[in-house]
Amino acid sequence: TLFPYTTLFRSRLGTIMASSGAGKTLALTCFGSVALKTFYQDDEDRVVLHFSGEDDQKSMYLRYLAAVTGLPVKMFKYRKYLADIQSRHKRLNKVLGRGWEERLVMREIEIDEVSVDDIKSTILYLRSIGKPPGVIIIDYADLLIPGQSAEDSYSHLGNIYKDLKEMSKQLELPVWTASQVGRVAQGKKFIGVSNVEKSMKKIYTSDVVLALQQTDKEKARG
Repeated sequence: TLFPYTTLFRSRLGTIMASSGAGKTLALTCFGSVALKTFYQDDEDRVVLHFSGEDDQKSMYLRYLAAVTGLPVKMFKYRKYLADIQSRHKRLNKVLGRGWEERLVMREIEIDEVSVDDIKSTILYLRSIGKPPGVIIIDYADLLIPGQSAEDSYSHLGNIYKDLKEMSKQLELPVWTASQVGRVAQGKKFIGVSNVEKSMKKIYTSDVVLALQQTDKEKARG
């Protein structure tokens, strides 16, 4: 519900903060899937550009299939669910249009090998071939290389988020990423900015911050 009112504003950097395993990757994928639907309904040629250091392209694609069909990821691994999946796909073509996968561009991130400038180059290339990105999703920014090196992790991570915000403003694109909170927040009912791991600059630099959390009881219930 929140996605259309926050993510589609241009020149904004949004960050999802959550504990390990609390659903950061799932939330980013859901944002991307809603963008696919929004771009199609508005008859726009924009694409979703999704970078991930957590999944390979096959796993990313399965997550998107699950997000847009409403089926669990594990169902796509078994042939016995093929009929149900095909049925959902027919309905998807009406909602997202045929060939909706072509509006999803996925890239893998190698830890400490990809910079914000590399992401910017990808965006400019896609624009040059008629596939302008409408939203940039990065899972997650902490794995990138800052344009300006720093000796301590606090400044190192802060510089990455600063670079992302500058890119967002320069290219007039919304950027969504995620960041992990510290272990002390595991199992808590509520988390706040004080639980952010390593650098508060990540939060200070972001325009929108969302918190996801699961208590131990919620995890046990699935």
